[in-house]
This record gives sequence, structure tokens and C-alpha cells, in this order.
Amino acid sequence: MRKKVLVALMVCLSVLTCMYAGGSGEKKAAAEGKIELTFYTRINDTFTEEIAAFETAYPNVKVNRVGIGSDYDDLTTKYIASSVSGELPHVGLVSQRYGIPQLYDAGVIVPMDDLMTQEEKDDILDVYWGRYTYKGTKVALPYQVSMPVLYVNLDLFEEYGVDIPKTWDEVIDAAKKLTIDANGDGITDIYGFNMPSDAPWYINGLIKAAGADVVTGEKSVNINQPEVIAFFESIQDLAANGAMPSNQHSTAKDDFNNGSLAMLLNSCAGNGSVSKGVNGKFNYAMVTFPSINGEICAPLGGNGLAVFKSTPEMEALAWDFVKFMTSTESYSGFSMNKGYMPITKSSMEDDVVKARLADPFWKETYDQVDHLYGQPINPVDATIWNNINSILSIIEEDSSADVSALVLDMQNQIDDFLEEY
Repeated sequence: MRKKVLVALMVCLSVLTCMYAGGSGEKKAAAEGKIELTFYTRINDTFTEEIAAFETAYPNVKVNRVGIGSDYDDLTTKYIASSVSGELPHVGLVSQRYGIPQLYDAGVIVPMDDLMTQEEKDDILDVYWGRYTYKGTKVALPYQVSMPVLYVNLDLFEEYGVDIPKTWDEVIDAAKKLTIDANGDGITDIYGFNMPSDAPWYINGLIKAAGADVVTGEKSVNINQPEVIAFFESIQDLAANGAMPSNQHSTAKDDFNNGSLAMLLNSCAGNGSVSKGVNGKFNYAMVTFPSINGEICAPLGGNGLAVFKSTPEMEALAWDFVKFMTSTESYSGFSMNKGYMPITKSSMEDDVVKARLADPFWKETYDQVDHLYGQPINPVDATIWNNINSILSIIEEDSSADVSALVLDMQNQIDDFLEEY
């Protein structure tokens, strides 16, 4: 059963290449005579300052950070391969996007319920547990928590006299008004709206706001709902009207940064790269995720930390590392500067965090915490994600594509997956 679960995830991710840069195990770091704690992350997640601070606090420990691939697909696939081979890390960065249920079902993760006191669990902002709880068990600990916001080019809105949108219908209207052929040559110079390659993330929140509860149980997943179909049709209409470039999600962030896109749905943690990319060319703001029917459902994003099974001593040390990384001091000193949200209720009382809360630029983002939505995680998450991307690819290119049929096909694939899992 365990291997069947792991193989199922590898198939649904469709990632066949495994990138690995080292092994793990309870051993001494030979050169330094220290206990070695292996920590898996993505390649670009260096955590240099955080690890140095932990090693200062724990001078007998050497953290061996192993970078795996460029994205969560690579990292999750590596966990699956390591689960089969037995070469697991002690601690790992895990994506809430997909994969946690399979790792839990494979029996390789130490649940947070086994590591945390009730007081520690209660201190985590309640909504964050939504993407890290499976079968009633808190499996991993939320860490670098992000949420989507709407980035707007304020100069364009002011120049063309368009109000900043608050609802999805207003986004559509503004997008059409801000699609501009600046020199009259028949070629669009500025598009109104787009989403990056992680478009399913934003869509999950928008269809929830529209009234679609997709995941309601372990074997109860229903994407074939009128609200879902209507939302995809609104995307199809945006592309057909030329207000959103067709199948250009991979360049959406760059398009916004260079001024050729008026609005971009993007992570609040992306502000650093946006600020660097815009580089003062125009004024921009992060505003609240669009509402539908008066509801704002900003989907929870980012990653968590998982402790993998080893020995009681190493699991305890791994938990010490996770506690350090998620502490108020680590948040205010490191994660906050990367654009991530507070993890704990107690951190909201920190003076550095309070200063961020009072910053007008960040106000709407932090106010949005009350509207975060953590859809229950499910083994079928990757199937949903991949199918949403497939549907977008079709409907943005073909204005006559039958959205209802595409959504029905996705539902059939979901049903097939759950039946076989």
C-alpha cells in the first residue's frame, strides 16, 4: 500500500526527473564532530541567515541544507523517491499545494500533533491549519505563509481614470478599459489583467468565493459546479476580448514589472521581486484579493515544515529546529522581510510586526488575513491543479471551447483518481 501511494503521487505530478544533492542519516559531521541535521529545501531557498542563527544557538549541531530542484514539484518528487529508498531528511520544506496527504499516508512524517503542546498549537493562527491538516491530524507546521493580492499599476489607473477594483466583475471591467494600443498600430501595448503560472492557486480562492465548495471530504471532491463553469467562462471572455494575453502566464510577472500589464494577481511574498523589477518606473500597490458575491476567499499559500521519522533523539532535535524557524524572532528577523505573513498569534504583538501592520503599503495585505481560506488538502490536489492549467490553456486559445465539457472531463479524472487511491 505504501509504495502504491508513493507511485500514485509521482504519476499525478508527472515529474520523472529526481534531483538529489546528498544523503541523510543520524550521523556525526565528521570534520566538525557535530550532530548533523539534514534539511531539504528548494535550491534557491538557502536560509543562510536562519541556519547560522540556529547553529549559534545550538553549537553542537550542523545543519546540512540540501537544495532539491527549482520548484515544489521537484522537491515533492524527491520526498517520494526518498520514502522508497529510505534516505529521508530530518526536516523538510513541504508545499501546501500538494503531496502532504501522500507523505502522511506513506507513514514517513511525524505529525505535529505528536510534537506540539496544545498551547503551541493554539498559538498558530487558526486558518493556517487548513492546508496542513489531513484526516483530522495536524501533519506539518505552517511556515512561510503567503496569500494572493492584486498588484495594480497606479499610474495607469490614474491616467485613464479607472477606479481600483474590489470585485472580480470590477477587475474584468477595469481590464477591458486598461487594454491599450498606445500608438494605434493595431497591436496591444498594455494588457489589462493576467495571472502567473500558478494560476490554479488564485482560481481556487475565486471559485470558493463564487460559492463552489470543491473539497468536502476525503472521497468527496466536486469541481463540476455551475460557479466553476461560470468563472472559467469569464476567463475565456477576457482572453477573447484581448484584455488578457492568451497563454502568457509564464511572463506575467515580467509584463507587470515592465509596465505592459495593468493588473496582476500574485503572491504578497512576490513584492520584493516586483519592487526590484519595477525599479521606480511607475507607482504600484498591492490591494485586496477580488471578491465575488461579497465574499473574499484569499487562498492560503506558501509552505510548511515537516519532521520526518528517524529516531526519537533526531526527531526531537528536528522539532527544536522547526520551533526555532517558526519563532517570533525568526519571523520578524527573516520571514517578514521576504513578504511572508505572521505565523502565530503571539507574533502579532511583536513591535517589529506591529510596525509592519501600521505601514500603509502593507495595510490591505495584512487586513486580508481575516479573509484567508485554507481549502482542505486532499490526495487529488495535483490532479485538480494540473487540470485547471490544462483548461486555461484551451479556453484562452479557443473562445468557442465548451467549458462545461472541459470541467466535466476534469471531474471524471478526479473521480478516477479517488477511486484508485
